[in-house]
Amino acid sequence: MRIILFTGRGGSGVSTIAGATAVTLARSGRRSLAFGLGSGLGDAFELPLTHEPSEVAPNLLALETRHGDEEPDEFRDWLEALLDWRGIEPELADDLAALPGANQIGRMLNLAGQLEDGGYEAIVVDGLPLEQFLDLPPSLDAASRWLERLFEPRQSNVFEPFVRMFAADYAEAGEEMLESGRELLGRLADLRELLTDQDVTSVRVVLRPDATAAADTRESLTALSLFSYACDAFLVNRLLPDEVRDPFFDEVRSGQGRALSESRAAAGEVPVLTTAHTRAAPTGIVALGTSGETPYA
Repeated sequence: MRIILFTGRGGSGVSTIAGATAVTLARSGRRSLAFGLGSGLGDAFELPLTHEPSEVAPNLLALETRHGDEEPDEFRDWLEALLDWRGIEPELADDLAALPGANQIGRMLNLAGQLEDGGYEAIVVDGLPLEQFLDLPPSLDAASRWLERLFEPRQSNVFEPFVRMFAADYAEAGEEMLESGRELLGRLADLRELLTDQDVTSVRVVLRPDATAAADTRESLTALSLFSYACDAFLVNRLLPDEVRDPFFDEVRSGQGRALSESRAAAGEVPVLTTAHTRAAPTGIVALGTSGETPYA
């Protein structure tokens, strides 16, 4: 199993690069899944995607997750059941599930289910923009801490205070709520272990070829290493191709060259790959496959 998580600033082309990577893996003979945490993959593939995986090419399935009432969300459903049991308006569950980091937990449970049941050799995750994506590691860490501190098996005294917050006694419904919560958090903790296993999972950050590249490189390395996530590559996207000779673009080319050089200096030993700007955005399986040939040659 191989998992590659993609992220980057908005507009950097994360969905395009993630889609191109997934197509490249599938063409190499690996059964692959492109997993979208937003709505960009459908645009990249030029296909309607739902929260259920559908085949988009030989060896390649794809899905997208969106936070909303129309999409299954096990974490939100558990909160609603918990609050309804306590007589609290279930609409509060939507507010809690929409908090930074927490709004990704349901999506991560979907990812965990695909890892368990899909039989994939590779999963490419089209992550949220960098500033939101970096909420993911601490949210999974928090899930692990909840599991350890509130749901420790065979130590009823550890979670008794938690039970008293929501129930006056150990009613059967309360025990069911605790068991459901324990199961959800256990799956999240297992997922965190997989995502921090550097033999299985790595993060790739897509960069814009401008003055933000070096800062984004440093910020990404710092944040990801803090939570034990491996970064195996940066990718500077949409560099002017060599065939563009018009002196009108000289200043742009010079600025992109500085951005690339500074990003490589900030990345240290982590490779910095590049892709060229194209006449039209690469969309569709054929164009994405062509786009993936250059950085992964």
